[in-house]
Amino acid sequence: MYIIILVCIFLTCTHITGQTDSNAVSSHFSGKILATNNGISLVPSFSLDKPALLFNLALGKRRLSFDPDIRFSLEGKPWSMLFWFRYKAVQKNKLDLRVGMHPGYNFRTISVVSYEKTKDVIETRRFLAFEIAPNYRISDKIKVGAYYLFSLGFDDSQKYTHFVTLNTSFPNIKVLPGIQVGL
Repeated sequence: MYIIILVCIFLTCTHITGQTDSNAVSSHFSGKILATNNGISLVPSFSLDKPALLFNLALGKRRLSFDPDIRFSLEGKPWSMLFWFRYKAVQKNKLDLRVGMHPGYNFRTISVVSYEKTKDVIETRRFLAFEIAPNYRISDKIKVGAYYLFSLGFDDSQKYTHFVTLNTSFPNIKVLPGIQVGL
C-alpha cells in the first residue's frame, strides 16, 4: 500500500508541445495523483479531515485550460469534484491575471431512515464557483498575488461563499548549482 501511495505522489504525466515553427500553438497535458493524510481543502468548510487521494489533470491550449480536480477518501468514497475552466486573461512581463469558473460537487455521508432502518447514503451538494487570481512579479525572486473565489450553492448548504487570500512566493532559490526550489 505504501509503495502505491509513493508512486502516486511522484506520478506526473508529460508535457506536450505543438509544432516547432514560429507559428506553433502550445498545448499542454499534465496530471498528478497526490495522497494526503488530512484531506484539507482550500475552503476550510469543505475539508475531509481524513486521508484522501487527489487526482489533478490539466489540458489546455494557448490561454484556455480545463483542469479537473477529483478527490476521494482512502475508503473509496467521493469527496469533491471540481471541473475548472481557466483563462489567462493577462500575461505580461510582470503581471499575470487568471480567471476561471467551475461546476463543483461536494459529497458527504449522511444517515437517513428508510423503511424504519437507518442507513448511510452519500449526499451531493452542487456549486458554481468563479475565481480571479492576479499575480505581480516584483523580481525574479519575489512574487505577490491575491486569490478571490465566489461560490453559489444550489442545494441545502452554503448559498454564497466569498473566499480571499493574499499570497507571496519566492521562486528560483538556488540551493546548489543547477538545483532551485521555490517557497
